[in-house]
Amino acid sequence: MIQEFMNVSTVTHGLLLDSFTLMLVGHVAFGGDKLVPIGRIHYILHWFYGKYEPLILRLGGWLLRKKFITDSQPGRALLTLLATTSYYLPHGIVVPTASAVNLVRFIESLQGEENAPKLAVGPCVCQKALDRWQEPSFKDIVVLYGAEIYLHLNLGYRDHQR
Repeated sequence: MIQEFMNVSTVTHGLLLDSFTLMLVGHVAFGGDKLVPIGRIHYILHWFYGKYEPLILRLGGWLLRKKFITDSQPGRALLTLLATTSYYLPHGIVVPTASAVNLVRFIESLQGEENAPKLAVGPCVCQKALDRWQEPSFKDIVVLYGAEIYLHLNLGYRDHQR
């Protein structure tokens, strides 16, 4: 798959992806020009994470405001452990607008279930959880099965294709 993906013009049907988008798409479940189904356990874990993401973010924000965590060796070790293990949780990446546009075009070009959402756009969960969100900024893009999850959880996301 990696070798196939490195031939960008073949995989993207002529759409040009930049390096930020290449990095982003590496975290998306797809294969060739078709979507790849994920396992039930993977889906359920992502659903639970989506449901409790605001709580997880508030807890992380609280930890980062405590001097006994940020100014002590054991506290920094705990933060390092949390950062390392959180890599395996769903996470976002900040990209330039051109990269986001390329990613959206690429995902829309993939073949999958006809009625399944491929993209959902909503408010930044991090900013909402930490009370830093101001309307009407919808800048969080969730793709593929994540779009289905976040739409189901009624977190303010909208199906991009409707």
